[in-house]
Parts: sequence; C-alpha cells; structure tokens
Amino acid sequence: MSAVLMLSTLSGCNIYNKVVETANNTVSKIGNIVHKPAKAQTAEKVTPVEKKVEKKKEEVKNTVVAEKSKEKVQEKIKEKEKSVEQNVAEIKDKQSSEKDVAVEAVIPSDREEFTDEVEEKAYTSGQLAKGIIKGDWAIEMVNGKGVVGEDAPFIKFVPEEGRIYGNNGCNVINGEFKYNVADSTLTFSNLASTMRLCNKEGLTDYEINAALDLTRYYELKIVGDDYYMYLLDGSHREVMSLMHQNFQFLNGTWNVSAINGAEVDEPDMHLVVDVDEGKLHGNTGCNILNGNME
Repeated sequence: MSAVLMLSTLSGCNIYNKVVETANNTVSKIGNIVHKPAKAQTAEKVTPVEKKVEKKKEEVKNTVVAEKSKEKVQEKIKEKEKSVEQNVAEIKDKQSSEKDVAVEAVIPSDREEFTDEVEEKAYTSGQLAKGIIKGDWAIEMVNGKGVVGEDAPFIKFVPEEGRIYGNNGCNVINGEFKYNVADSTLTFSNLASTMRLCNKEGLTDYEINAALDLTRYYELKIVGDDYYMYLLDGSHREVMSLMHQNFQFLNGTWNVSAINGAEVDEPDMHLVVDVDEGKLHGNTGCNILNGNME
C-alpha cells in the first residue's frame, strides 16, 4: 500500500501550514475501512429546566433514603416496645405468683387451724383459771337483786388499754381498771357516763355505778358451761355478778336472707362483723353500710 501526497508549489510558511492542514485531513484507506479523526467532545449545555429536573430527582432520592431510615427507626422502636411489654408481663407474672404464695401462707390448711385461731381471741377456761380478765361480761345481779333496765347492762374489759366500756342499763359508761392475778385485786377509776334521764323502776344505773366504786377484789368461776365473775368489796362481800359473753362466733361475713320475716333475694346483701373492733360493715345490695356495735 502506498500513499501519495500531492503538494502544490508554495513558498515559505504557506508551504508549512498547508502541509499541516493536509495531514490533518488525510484519509487513510485500509481495505474497505475508512478512519477519520475523532471530533473533540464539547461540554453539553444544561438548560434551567434540566437543572430543576435533576434537583427534583435528588430531592426524591433523599426523600426515599429518609423514608427508609424512618422505617428502620420505627422497626427498632417496635422491637423495643415489644421487649418492654415482655419484661412487664414477666414482672406481673412474678408478682402474681408471689401474691399467690403469700395468700397460701396465711390461709389455714384445715378447719382445725382456723378454730385454734378463733380460740386464741376468745376467752378460754385456761385464761379464766389464771385469773385473766378480758372480753364482754353481762351484768346479772347487783347487791343480790336482778338487773332491770331499758338496755342490757354489760361491761367490756380491754386489758391492752386498761379500760372498760359498757352500759349501766340506761347510760353508756367507760373508765379505767387495774387488777392483779396474784392477790385477785380489782379496782375501777375515772368512771364516766352519759347523762340520759333513766327509768326509776327496778335496778337503776346509780346502783351499778356505786357497785363498781365499791369493788376491791374479784373471783372467777365456771358454772356448767358458763364463766362467771364476782365483784367483791373491801370485806369480800359480793356487790355484782357478771356472766361472760362470747361473741367471737359473730365475726365474719353474714349473708342477709330475711328482713322482718320477709325473705330477701339479693346475693350482694351482706354484713361483716368485727367483734374486737366493735365495727359493722356491709352492702345493702345497692349502697355500702358502715357502723359501730355495742
């Protein structure tokens, strides 16, 4: 293959420029393939519209990335909430099991244990034999005369407080008492009562108050199934006799089955008796009931 370069007769610089121009435009023919010099690439001009389009694309891209990040955060939050809920459930189960254990620990395993607990609160023959004074005692006789009054006279001994509470057949009484099991001494002090006008028929409240003032000693006896207390003056003369009243069997919940002989069909109606506290609670079937007992 040969190439023929035809040059015109030129002079000086024109000859050089012509050679360069001719060389740059040379077309080389090799077989059937024609090679031409590649044109220099020029930077394309970007229009304002295209800039806006590119900017929008970038915003969309950033939005997508942000949404994906947000989804990941939400997933992590849900995982954390689920973990917290599981922990709370475990804690509740643990507390529930501990509560069950505590309840089982205080519930008597059988009826005999429950009976023993009641007997500890009740006045027993063993306590009587030791000379212990406590609980409710009904006044039966004063200076050899049977008690007659508008209300049933009684005395409640509370050794933990060193006080008595009761009724002298007309008025409410209260005061202090001291006793000694070693020598069977018993005295009452600081006695006070309400001032209600009382019926003068039969034994009066004054006679009961006077007998308490005279008391210096006491005796405890068992007569049949009943417990008796005898109050004695300074010469060991009996001034009052009392019989113990065991009201512990009243403790607990009682369902109301009838009122004034009329049957009651109300499952929620009940009374809760607390003898030691002298309190009464309950439900009338509609309202809550609270009160004191004497």
